[in-house]
Amino acid sequence: MREHDGRIANASCLDHSQKVVWNDLAQFDQRHTSDPEGLYAYCRDLVEHLLALGFEGFRCAAAYQVPQHLWRRLMREIKSRHPKVCFAAETLGCTADQTKKTARTGFDYVFNSSKW
Repeated sequence: MREHDGRIANASCLDHSQKVVWNDLAQFDQRHTSDPEGLYAYCRDLVEHLLALGFEGFRCAAAYQVPQHLWRRLMREIKSRHPKVCFAAETLGCTADQTKKTARTGFDYVFNSSKW
């Protein structure tokens, strides 16, 4: 996604009505992309590439901001070929209900912060 001035949009959340921006996370428009299969394939291929380099797990930052059906599909496909891979959902900035919903998606671990 892009900001109105053309810069890459970063993921964010609200903390007591104040916007907190994670400058190290680019925001993908998973819901309105003109090429959902291409975006999905890019993400899947990136995970496969990292696995080939020796990675064994992934910390999925702001996981609750990605549609559940995409996580389910990605984890199912990847684990069918790499059953020991670990997916950990980071849920900083989301509500308790969003955390529960994310946990039900199929992540191996879900973590948060006592601050939230």
